[in-house]
Amino acid sequence: GMVTLVGIVTNAIALVISGVCVTYKSEAGLFLSQFFLQGLALALLGYFTQIKTLLWFREIGRPVYGAATIGFGVGFWATTFSYWCPALIEGVSVPESFYWTAGIVLIFSLPGVFLLRSPQELPLAEECESGGDDGSGGDDDDDDDGVDDDDDWIAINESNRDTASAKKQEDVDPEEQRQPSTTVMNNSEKSTSNNMKGTPDSKSINEDHPGQHKDGIVETAAPALSRVQFEKSPQNHIQFLVWLLSFTVGFAPKYTLSPIYSSVFGASETLQSTTSFLFLASYTAARIGVAFAIGPRFSIDLVIRLSAGISALCFFFMGAAVFTRNTNKLWMWLFTAANMIVGFCLGSQKLCIQPISLKNWGINNVKQVVARVLMALRLASFVGPIIIWSALSRPGNIFLDPSLNTSEQQQMELEKSMGATLMVIGGLGTIAFTGQYFLIKPYK
Repeated sequence: GMVTLVGIVTNAIALVISGVCVTYKSEAGLFLSQFFLQGLALALLGYFTQIKTLLWFREIGRPVYGAATIGFGVGFWATTFSYWCPALIEGVSVPESFYWTAGIVLIFSLPGVFLLRSPQELPLAEECESGGDDGSGGDDDDDDDGVDDDDDWIAINESNRDTASAKKQEDVDPEEQRQPSTTVMNNSEKSTSNNMKGTPDSKSINEDHPGQHKDGIVETAAPALSRVQFEKSPQNHIQFLVWLLSFTVGFAPKYTLSPIYSSVFGASETLQSTTSFLFLASYTAARIGVAFAIGPRFSIDLVIRLSAGISALCFFFMGAAVFTRNTNKLWMWLFTAANMIVGFCLGSQKLCIQPISLKNWGINNVKQVVARVLMALRLASFVGPIIIWSALSRPGNIFLDPSLNTSEQQQMELEKSMGATLMVIGGLGTIAFTGQYFLIKPYK
């Protein structure tokens, strides 16, 4: 709870400071407050929220649904923000909009301090008296600082698991056999799985295929890796680079849609808000809709590969259209449709971060793997928009306001530059697709 509280309060403070910086026209202050202060807050909130939802939904054999739950909530916020934020700015002012946003975010986020817990913090179990069958008697020496409790929950005791397997006919309660065999609840190797109340039985994990969840995710039985072992693993670095490319493709247009539509298509502010809304709505729909398709219809690996490949094709199409100066209203809406597909693919890939990490690295290593993938995501969200901005600014400042366009030659230069850059991003997407298909593999 403490980490969640720190993240929420820091996020609100960063927004207030950003408003002050806008008032006094401090670009350096705005950069520092947004990039460092708010970036740190969102990194903390995003990481711990994703880990905790993954652990909870893993308990019912649906780790993908955990990613979908948090993903839909975040995406829904962004979708509505594309409309109410411009309305807020129009109603008050740009600096005041930061203050209002800080208050709104704080009010809606604070309940998470009390509600967002890991299974370790709110175990579905009753304490057994000393000397009970599960051997859980004695002092409870769990940490209670609310920060590192998840380490105990997701730690694996291989020797206990092997012993339990060898003695399952004589010592292990039948109910315990139906629980995920790789979970222990604290450092003193106490197990309360046979006393779970309300925890799913054999329906959560496929009895014929241990470690396989109902959504098709099969956890790799990888040993717990130390930080040094993890850093020395080639697969770790391959995964980071491939995910960095995949997310760079998706994030490139996400934060630059308004200047693209303004400078390339001459779109009004209302139309810019509409196209942003459509992109984010598609992005949000993917983060909940695709979750129901993984398992019964598609494997998670196929979803990731298709998302990377289709995104690349969309960028080739958009780049070719702009480069050949097809920028009338019909082509603008075709461009928008392709952008919506890119948004859908980005949402699908973000949905898969936690479950694919669980599948490829196992529950032992899921925390550090998710952290590394989120690092790639945050870096991509910074690099992707810079690529677009560099293309927009090459002919001058006309991307800021179409009225600044003083010549047809300047407009043509902008469209050529933008079209070529979009096709380059399509090339990056092709490399990402190749990496997702051939290079990323389960840890062995």
